[in-house]
Amino acid sequence: MQIKSRLTETSGQVTIRERKGVTILDIEKVETTAFDNLALKTIVDEQIDMAEEGKFQILFNLQKVPIIYSSVIGIIIYAHTSALRKGGRIALLHASGKIKKLFKELKLQRIFDWYDDEEEAIASFQ
Repeated sequence: MQIKSRLTETSGQVTIRERKGVTILDIEKVETTAFDNLALKTIVDEQIDMAEEGKFQILFNLQKVPIIYSSVIGIIIYAHTSALRKGGRIALLHASGKIKKLFKELKLQRIFDWYDDEEEAIASFQ
């Protein structure tokens, strides 16, 4: 099921889906600067605003993202912090080896739950 967002159709960066109460952000591409990733940040903000207490559950699907920049890492950390405040959580799906290595080097790998299978990721939120 596709969720409406002001930027879903126009950003070209993110497609938003929902499965079993989990919002899935299929990230199509990331840019090199924070300004260029503003659409992703805005979509995350919209999801935070719409989420009920304890229902903020986002799965970042990174399957089409070969490399990740600091601005996107910042958005993911922001989403994680927001999820904790709302009693929810986020997880990462289909991260490349390069992305996992970068998160490990930044000592962030243990903060997030990592999945290679969407069904398993969705089940983990239940």
